[in-house]
Amino acid sequence: MQSLVDQTILSLEAEKMGFSASNEEVADSIKRSGAFIYGGQFHRDRMLNYLRREGISLEEYEESIRFKLAGSKLAYLLQSSVHVTEDELWTKYKAEAEKVAVKAVQISGESSGFDPASLTDEELRAAFDAETESYRLPERRKLVYVALDMKDHMDAAAPDEAAILAEYEKNRDRYKNAEGGTKPLDDVRDEILLQLQARAAREEMERETRRLYEDVAPGTDLREYAASQGLAVSETALFALTDGAPGMEKGVQIAQAAFQMSLNEIAEPVAGYTRSYLFQLAEIAPSEVPSFENARERVVERVSAQRKRDAAVTRAAELLAQLQTGAKTLDDAAKELGTEVVDTGLFSAGAMSVPKLGAVEGLVAAAFGVADVGGYVDAPLPTANGALIFQVTDRQEAARASFDAERTEIENEAMAEKANRFLSEWIDARRDGYPIVENQEFWSRVAQAALPEES
Repeated sequence: MQSLVDQTILSLEAEKMGFSASNEEVADSIKRSGAFIYGGQFHRDRMLNYLRREGISLEEYEESIRFKLAGSKLAYLLQSSVHVTEDELWTKYKAEAEKVAVKAVQISGESSGFDPASLTDEELRAAFDAETESYRLPERRKLVYVALDMKDHMDAAAPDEAAILAEYEKNRDRYKNAEGGTKPLDDVRDEILLQLQARAAREEMERETRRLYEDVAPGTDLREYAASQGLAVSETALFALTDGAPGMEKGVQIAQAAFQMSLNEIAEPVAGYTRSYLFQLAEIAPSEVPSFENARERVVERVSAQRKRDAAVTRAAELLAQLQTGAKTLDDAAKELGTEVVDTGLFSAGAMSVPKLGAVEGLVAAAFGVADVGGYVDAPLPTANGALIFQVTDRQEAARASFDAERTEIENEAMAEKANRFLSEWIDARRDGYPIVENQEFWSRVAQAALPEES
């Protein structure tokens, strides 16, 4: 979505500056579109079929291509103005070439022995009152729904021999044997039969769901209607928009539709992967800060996790002090904790995560901050569920000779990265001039129609 917005801003700015594209450039761009190429050749009929499906005229499509090409020309001009200095190249190279390795011991908060039952109501209430807003629940919604299943319609059609043969001939390339030839029809007959039955079952399932939707009167309670038709009805738990509709195929899509619906509205059917749904918005729970009593379980969980982490950090600090004085080794510490020493192997300063340890905030910077091989980290690093201490065991410096040998590749990468960053910053600086307005008509269509199946 963001890239589409960026492209639009870029093209609008390009038009202001007088950039455009000739008819020849537009035609060439269309002919190079992979969507319309088959067998290495551009097929105009493919393009026209696509435009008919999308409800777009040829003139509109050509203008949209012209609009994009104008933006591309401006982007090229902007990115071509970028250059990188020698210092920037060396800094980039060092970020990847300089490496360290550490041996680490992780101290789990679970080993602290902290018992959540020891927390008093006073402590929990104080924690809740200190961060009340952080316990706010988002708006949640509940659906009631009828689900039709493909397997209940598998006998909807029994494909005849002509249909099986037609499917085989249409998709011969799909039925290749190990030698690259086409498998005989008899070898794939059962597979084709199942495909045709599944296709027919899906079509029948969707037709039946559509019939139910058209039959139910506006304002009808879906539970009552389902009972009158002898259909099973289910309901979701309350869910937030970001949760997706629980227990339903294509739950994210259905949740997006649900949050565009009015109370008691019945949406158009949505087809999932093996089920088709008719659903009604049954309840809207507005965003609210729960009472302490209703949030108590979450408060206990959060406070307990913090106490366990604090205990782990304290224990890690004690062990680190003994390591730094030589009173203990990492192996001693691991044995005492009932765990193992983790040897990461070498990793670079640009690493997003560390081998065998993952993404621990501050770990990469802390490792490169240890001056000498054999040195320990200054202080324990808090982790998601405890703490971590480590010793640097190896260091690999950046070599100027290697940099010189790889300079061209490094420069190309640095130029591409800086050019893309510059273009993004240029667009961001103009973003406020193009406010985004929500297209209610579009979201209404999304709420009332299923997206096509992924191929």
